[in-house]
Amino acid sequence: PPLCGAAHDHLMSASTFSNWANLVDACQDYAQRSGWRFNRVEFMRLDGPQPNAALHEARLRAMPAVLEYGQRLQSAAEVGSSESELLQEFLCCQKLVSSEAVLNAIISICKALELPGFDGKATAGRGSGSGFDVAYHDMTAPLEVIARRLRNHLAMIDANEEARERRNARVLQASFITEFGLEHGLPEVRDPTAEAMLSDFLLRVTEWGRRDRASAERVKSLNLEGQVPPGRAHAATRAALSRWVEQNQREVLIGGAVAVASLAVGAALFAGLAKGRR
Repeated sequence: PPLCGAAHDHLMSASTFSNWANLVDACQDYAQRSGWRFNRVEFMRLDGPQPNAALHEARLRAMPAVLEYGQRLQSAAEVGSSESELLQEFLCCQKLVSSEAVLNAIISICKALELPGFDGKATAGRGSGSGFDVAYHDMTAPLEVIARRLRNHLAMIDANEEARERRNARVLQASFITEFGLEHGLPEVRDPTAEAMLSDFLLRVTEWGRRDRASAERVKSLNLEGQVPPGRAHAATRAALSRWVEQNQREVLIGGAVAVASLAVGAALFAGLAKGRR
């Protein structure tokens, strides 16, 4: 079970991004109530009816820090700015969000295809030791091997509750910081490593779908459109998927149908974090 109460609140407020810590701390209540989203126009809309009183109060409490960091980001664009560390951590947040979105996309596809470890059946080989292979990043392996390695990786994360919660908190904070920075004009930077990993995985999916009729039908039935997390934090990964589909239309044609698994970026990032991906 997830940590709760004071322990959970401490993890969420203890930002690992030191240059953004004051913003994360001030916006914690607002971020939790908004799903760790930040839209500048929505945030600054103070006039008119406020249907969510608690969210509005959290917004007012966060306002001083939001205005302060907004000004800091404006000055960061100036020549000779002293905010280089702030910008560097923002880039780290973007990279973390991109890699997490790709990981969750892969998890969603493994579940949809009912691959080993994601088919509801007991999986042998969990635990530690030399046989506990977690090298799921190796996308040259067959799809079912990738799935088993990924399940081992997730089991290893789940084995340490506090570490899992700390990791989840870090991802959510990174997503909020990314949206905040993008909404204030910071550049959107692509992550070639994450994009390549997703592209290679999708090619393994199409190869797996060609092995027999049953596999082909599973791939053809994939329709994960709509699971793309909203917001600017995931825009770069969505764009990468669109480019992949455009560049690999022939590769994803299976049995006369286009496998739309590539639309699964993020695979409900926040839902995955909340449920521990079990």
